[in-house]
Amino acid sequence: MVVCGILIAAGVFLPWVSGGDMDSSGWKEMTNGVMGGIDKNPEPLFMLIGGVLAILCSALVLMGRGNLRTLRVLEIVSLVGATLAVGPALCSVIPAGGDAGYGLFISAAGAVIGVVVGAIAATRITKKKVEAE
Repeated sequence: MVVCGILIAAGVFLPWVSGGDMDSSGWKEMTNGVMGGIDKNPEPLFMLIGGVLAILCSALVLMGRGNLRTLRVLEIVSLVGATLAVGPALCSVIPAGGDAGYGLFISAAGAVIGVVVGAIAATRITKKKVEAE
């Protein structure tokens, strides 16, 4: 999940248009107003927030300190972060088709894999922790 969160967040700062430079990144589209600013193009913000949530919460789970309830909540928040990023990522990739840049594909792949891995990890880590106690 940490790696998937890093992929999601990093993809926001990479080119979103095929053959584009760093000025075509999701961050630039959101902040410069090229695509209407954050009012018209909030997808990069949702993806960045989801990626940061996935990174922070899954890193805290990996440290493993705290009781079972705390770890379970952190696992769920990490999964929510990846889920928050998957919708905007896929909604940006599908209409762009062949014009989508590698940054958008990296974010979308990280989000989709993060949801799958997060769902699996949320059940397995909790199961192992319960068996250990």
